[in-house]
Amino acid sequence: MGSRRRSSARQRTSGAPFLHRVESVPEKTDPTRYPFNIPAFSAGIVLTFRSKVTFLVGENGSGKSTLLEALAECCGFNPEGGSRDHHRAAFADRSDLAQALRLSWRPKVTEGFFMRAESFYNFSSYLAEVSDHRAYGGTPLLEQSHGESFMSLFAHRFEQGIYLLDEPEAALSPQRQLSFLKIIYDLSTPGHAQFLIATHSPILLSYPGAVLFDLDGDGIREIEYRDTRHYLITRDFLNAPERFFKHLFVRPDGRDDAWSPDRFGEHRRGRRRSIGPRPSGCDGRGACAPRADGPQLLLRHHRSFRRLPRRLNARTDTWTRLIGPE
Repeated sequence: MGSRRRSSARQRTSGAPFLHRVESVPEKTDPTRYPFNIPAFSAGIVLTFRSKVTFLVGENGSGKSTLLEALAECCGFNPEGGSRDHHRAAFADRSDLAQALRLSWRPKVTEGFFMRAESFYNFSSYLAEVSDHRAYGGTPLLEQSHGESFMSLFAHRFEQGIYLLDEPEAALSPQRQLSFLKIIYDLSTPGHAQFLIATHSPILLSYPGAVLFDLDGDGIREIEYRDTRHYLITRDFLNAPERFFKHLFVRPDGRDDAWSPDRFGEHRRGRRRSIGPRPSGCDGRGACAPRADGPQLLLRHHRSFRRLPRRLNARTDTWTRLIGPE
């Protein structure tokens, strides 16, 4: 009886995050110095992870990458990218923020990887010198395109542990971003891996069940996907791009160009084009009323998205709404 009870408990907790909590130690912080004077860190850092997939979201300079790098150092990963095999710094060599953080684990894991897009070329060059690339699919990363090398890392190197990823969408097309979501699902759902990701991608942020932390403003707060600026700006732009162009592109004489939704089937002078139907709400003179299904309209008319496996389309209601019915 006791054995069955213990087995049941293990099954219930198998999906719990390895890294449970992160908090800053007040005695080791100085609000007058960088990076502690970043607004998001000004009131201290307290993060509790409730999901295997967590996103850090915010504007450039909000502290996402700084926090993720400090967490990577605390995990023993190379702050320039890699795993514990590639680098293991002494505590004294860690950054000020890394030394000020306290991590709570359930249980502690040592496997994993820290990936940062801006220094991935350096990591690929390092591998070319020390590795036969069998753990990365067999083809040297430097002999692949930027996006292909990212996917080789995700598909072949990621297995179990904790993965900290800084803007992994940087080299990925929208199609490959969806493929990456599938990799996250396959690893996190059985409880093999935990992901902490800093991103600007509305596609990645849509991952069902993920927890999003917003670093814009004073302090770090949890935020819903559809309340993020990334989602709102992308939605509004896809609904009516000409409204943005009207304010962005103004002639030196102060006049704005007569922008019209070319990509939705209208010519700038009002003539019909044959590339697609005009969405409802457009008056034919370049004015389109905002519509709630703008992103879905774009995705439904993009052939590559219609070729996605049905089981991926129907995995959850969120993804079904994103991709739209076939």
